[in-house]
Amino acid sequence: MTWLSLAALLSACAVQCGPEPTEYLPPSCTSDGTNQTLTLNITQGEGAVTVSPTGTACTTFGGQCTWQFPRCTPVRLTATPYSGYTKAEWTGCDSAQGLACDLELRAARSVSLALKE
Repeated sequence: MTWLSLAALLSACAVQCGPEPTEYLPPSCTSDGTNQTLTLNITQGEGAVTVSPTGTACTTFGGQCTWQFPRCTPVRLTATPYSGYTKAEWTGCDSAQGLACDLELRAARSVSLALKE
């Protein structure tokens, strides 16, 4: 009977099992020709939000903007805070970093933005 150390066992598994995933990747999205609604709620602060891929902007203060995109469209929302506001807090994004919010529009989505001083 052969005894393996834990390190040897883990090393063998890494070769046979592959590395552990570093992030969850959802199954790829397949467009079905339908449009989905993206709703942006600006809950606090003043500023503008540009949406890509269209390049259109939402400049309502404490309001709501909506867009229609084909299902599975990757969308980026980019906040431009007005004077006195420096931070963006996003909810409802697939990922958010700083002033940007990224998501894939698999179904109707709602995103909220709070601009903070």
